[in-house]
Amino acid sequence: MKRYLLTITLEDMPYDCWRQVIVPDELPLDALHLILQRVMGWGNAHMYQFQFAKKRYSPTSDYDDSDCEDVTEITLGEALGKKTSFTYEYDLGDSWMHTIHVQNVKDDFEPGKIFYCVDGKGNCPPEDCGGTWGFQEMLETLSDPEHEEFAEMREWADMEDEEDVASRWPGKFPLAAINKWLAKLKQP
Repeated sequence: MKRYLLTITLEDMPYDCWRQVIVPDELPLDALHLILQRVMGWGNAHMYQFQFAKKRYSPTSDYDDSDCEDVTEITLGEALGKKTSFTYEYDLGDSWMHTIHVQNVKDDFEPGKIFYCVDGKGNCPPEDCGGTWGFQEMLETLSDPEHEEFAEMREWADMEDEEDVASRWPGKFPLAAINKWLAKLKQP
């Protein structure tokens, strides 16, 4: 079994938000979606699609488009072929774009670990905040206690009274918790 190191970068963010994750090439794209949701910090509440050069893949039940192929019928290795990068779009309304760069993993790198998060930085924005533009506006509102929508936005973002914006976004990346979850996954 071949393994890949995926470097996943959430694009157009006001701070660095990325992860490095090891996954097997035999991983179906629908399973990769679930791993990306967890390691990035999303809530798996919206439609998504992958794009490998000109080919797009999505769940056929979520996205009725004849140009898309079904994520359940192809593995990461098959979709990737000789390519070294692809994109993952989550929430087709807010359009959170992730660029994913792929490297082959040597056998001696984290041996015995099928799924493993190597590193990462920054927390993801909250769901349904309006994409990168809406998130930027949200951060500006939350950084100004005098803003007329400050209290309402704090409540919407589920922030505790003493919590400040910087402790949540970019915040501290929860590497240990992610690896604990990944360790429970079975080989495809």
